[in-house]
Amino acid sequence: MTEVSVMPSECFETFGRVIIESFRVGVPVIGSNIGGIPEIIQEEHNGFLFEP
Repeated sequence: MTEVSVMPSECFETFGRVIIESFRVGVPVIGSNIGGIPEIIQEEHNGFLFEP
């Protein structure tokens, strides 16, 4: 079982499908604070953000 997903993007992603797929099975996501990623991840609720 996966404990966390990581989305280390350096590009301006508009919609991270990997993020939604992870949320669907209850896996939190650690993602880059860039593009549309911070609009999907709620800090400390369903994941964490970091500066790319």
